[in-house]
Amino acid sequence: MLSPSNSNVIPARNAPLTQPSYWVNASLSSLEEIQEFERTPLLQRKLPQSTYEFLQNGCAIDPDGIAIHYFADAARCAKEHIGMTFKEVFDRITQTANLFHALGVRSEDVISLMIPNIPESQFALWGAQAAGIANPINWMLEPAAIVNLLKAAGTKVLVAYGGDASIDIWDKVLQIQMLMPQLQTLVRLGGDRSGKVPSDLHFIEYLDVVDSYQSTGLVSGRVFCRDDIASFFPTGGTTSAPKLARHTHANEVISAWLSATVSGLQAGEARLSATPLFHVVGAMATSLATLGRGARLVMATSGGWRNPDVLANFWQIVETFRLSVAPMVPTILNQLIRSPVGGFDMSSLRLVTSGSAPLSEYVAREFHRLTNKYVCEGYGMTETTSVIIMNPCHGTAKAGSVGLRFPYHHVRIIASDRSKGIVDCAKGDYGVLAIAGAAVFPGYVESTMDADLWIDDRWLNTGDLAREDEDGYIWITGRVKDLIIRGGHNIDPKPVEEVFYCHPDVIEAGVVGRPDAHAGEVPVAYVAVRPGATVTPEELLEYARVHISERAAIPKDCYLMEALPKSSIGKVLKSQLRTDATSKAFVAALGAAGLNDSCSVRTDDLGVKGVVCTVQIHNSLVTGEQVRKALSQFTVRYEIQNTSA
Repeated sequence: MLSPSNSNVIPARNAPLTQPSYWVNASLSSLEEIQEFERTPLLQRKLPQSTYEFLQNGCAIDPDGIAIHYFADAARCAKEHIGMTFKEVFDRITQTANLFHALGVRSEDVISLMIPNIPESQFALWGAQAAGIANPINWMLEPAAIVNLLKAAGTKVLVAYGGDASIDIWDKVLQIQMLMPQLQTLVRLGGDRSGKVPSDLHFIEYLDVVDSYQSTGLVSGRVFCRDDIASFFPTGGTTSAPKLARHTHANEVISAWLSATVSGLQAGEARLSATPLFHVVGAMATSLATLGRGARLVMATSGGWRNPDVLANFWQIVETFRLSVAPMVPTILNQLIRSPVGGFDMSSLRLVTSGSAPLSEYVAREFHRLTNKYVCEGYGMTETTSVIIMNPCHGTAKAGSVGLRFPYHHVRIIASDRSKGIVDCAKGDYGVLAIAGAAVFPGYVESTMDADLWIDDRWLNTGDLAREDEDGYIWITGRVKDLIIRGGHNIDPKPVEEVFYCHPDVIEAGVVGRPDAHAGEVPVAYVAVRPGATVTPEELLEYARVHISERAAIPKDCYLMEALPKSSIGKVLKSQLRTDATSKAFVAALGAAGLNDSCSVRTDDLGVKGVVCTVQIHNSLVTGEQVRKALSQFTVRYEIQNTSA
């Protein structure tokens, strides 16, 4: 069904396209236009009850048109890519759902997915939701962490890619099976078939059997309800108990519909898919929104952005597939501004989006200078199903802002007042962002994790610091836990990072608080510079002193790194920077007390439980009391272990 194509020209579809009535063109370029759009009640939009029906409608717009392009080699994408029509895609989703049903999956059963950026993953993800509940998992996690997620989800069937030259999944699957003997069914979803087949469970080779299942409808006869659970998406860190966000079919359909509507996506346009499918942006705002709109999904190698060839050949990809929309993350844009466009045709590219982390205003300006394209920043969480706020594609894109709220959603900027409780901030004032609306999830699988999640039983507490300007644009200034408090001064790290980004040698910058005996904590900077740069930490600190007006915000130290630690989607992991900074502070304090040779320090970020240090004593002549005295002025929680015995 995957047919090779050697053409570097995407043919135009001239036949008239019949589209569902809920697809309407709306600029949504201002808060007033959003409010006008909302005058039609959401229920009157007559959206489908399920993701399966949403995809069915989208694939019926132009059944013979190309729905998915896929290439394994980015450098040769113009000559070597494969394609599938919308009819082929939806038939395969239906067959996959029927396969799962035959395996005993029912509406409340969970299918966990360890899948990369390949076409078969689309069939498995949406087929799983048509049969039961999909549980996409970050396959890059350690096997023990994956097992914890499988147990928390109550997995009935595990679907995993066999692997390829750059994606190693199958070895982990074998380890998972050993750690989780209760796993009963395993499906290998394409890829390398030479990996060992685990014993003592039901094993299915997907590509060998899928064609034997009916493609003309769900044999289950399932009747969907909009509040049925469609997926469990993992969220949060990996050092604490698994946190699984429940998404209803209505959450996902509304999220995808609004994402396509706000971005102005049209049937036949092409949207890049390079974000992992275990992330809500890759699954909802990219995949579901695109296929549900009858637009083309361009899947860029199994590794997506993790494959360096995708970035190196990005401009060729734009030209080859006539890309209209390219979702990105700041770390990709940081590198792309140093990659000349050359002679490639970018006329098709009308929208570049950025999310997952704040985008440097300097990088946004440089990208516009290079391409004459503005970057539209957006904002979303797993708990809001996907993107929920975005700069308008037809209006003013304010650099540094994440834009305007999506229709049928509302935002509040709130603060705590001792005498009044929760109060709304005035326009322009900073507070915590709270969101309510149709795409906000109903809660976690483990309900005890919902504590402190809701404000007034309706508003989702995002934990992000923000302000709203007079035009309704939202400006994210950081996480509540990212705020640095230096001797009573509240320091927002983003403006400090922005100064470092303006230095010509800096590629990445992250500013966090380091515990300090006198000020509580002080800002320190972690910086990655361009290859070949000779700038020193001292020179970067001097640059900061000159350009940062708030004296308390000037970092005390600057640490150079080859690259800042990042998540699988390119988001800078500030938790790792914080733990490193905390370790450095403890080591320095122990050194000042002459205890460094006798002690070692390990620091862990336990998520909501905060940072905790473990100090191990290796010398029998050193006492716990000496260590406590050396660390007496720190407020960070720590434990002492005496290993000298």
